[in-house]
Amino acid sequence: MAMKERLFRFKQFSVRHELSAMKVGMDGVLLGTWAAVDGARRILDAGCGCGLIALMCAQRNAGARIDAIDVHALSVEEASFNFAASPWSGRLDASVCDFMKWRKTGYDVIISNPPFFKSGLEVPVTDRETARHAAALSPEALLRHGAGLLSEKGRISLVATPEWEADLASVCVSYGLAVTRLCRVRGSESGYVKRVLMEFSPAACGRYSETELSVESAPGIYTEAYKTLTEEFYLNF
Repeated sequence: MAMKERLFRFKQFSVRHELSAMKVGMDGVLLGTWAAVDGARRILDAGCGCGLIALMCAQRNAGARIDAIDVHALSVEEASFNFAASPWSGRLDASVCDFMKWRKTGYDVIISNPPFFKSGLEVPVTDRETARHAAALSPEALLRHGAGLLSEKGRISLVATPEWEADLASVCVSYGLAVTRLCRVRGSESGYVKRVLMEFSPAACGRYSETELSVESAPGIYTEAYKTLTEEFYLNF
């Protein structure tokens, strides 16, 4: 029996995510809507999976050229398929590459939904576990290598768990970066912080803003702030 195609439809594009290690999820959508991409000429999506975030960046920035890379060949194959089917195929390119070996520079934005695990599985046994394991692409490694790939006023945007926040805010200084934007995301207005959206730029930029976002006001009822953030993409908003 043929495998049923997994297709997630957004307002301006669709994403097939049956081959990718990482499927379409809220983390990617949050980062893709929150990251500052206005004015960027070149964008790098590190650990692109099915290409969701790269496609969101292409929709939000009508002029940027976007490179998307991943170590997982089937994810890159699927991202390439999704790019070709989108309205922005001429500005999107997917490649199989380890981020730590990527050598192109001059990016105005590097964006990533990186692995979260600091410990736990020593040997990932599934594609999803491999994609989410810190040995593959840790948030710290993203800053360390990414700092050298940025343009003069470039920025790195990522999504992480709250446990990473203090470490990243401290270690980024070693790479000439500073936290310039931060958003703590709660599942509900009374719930705990589940994710942290962070932007890093060269320390000389000197700006900083901090916000919070709650996804739901009640079970199944999305907050107006979340709907406003994502309404350009979700069909039901």
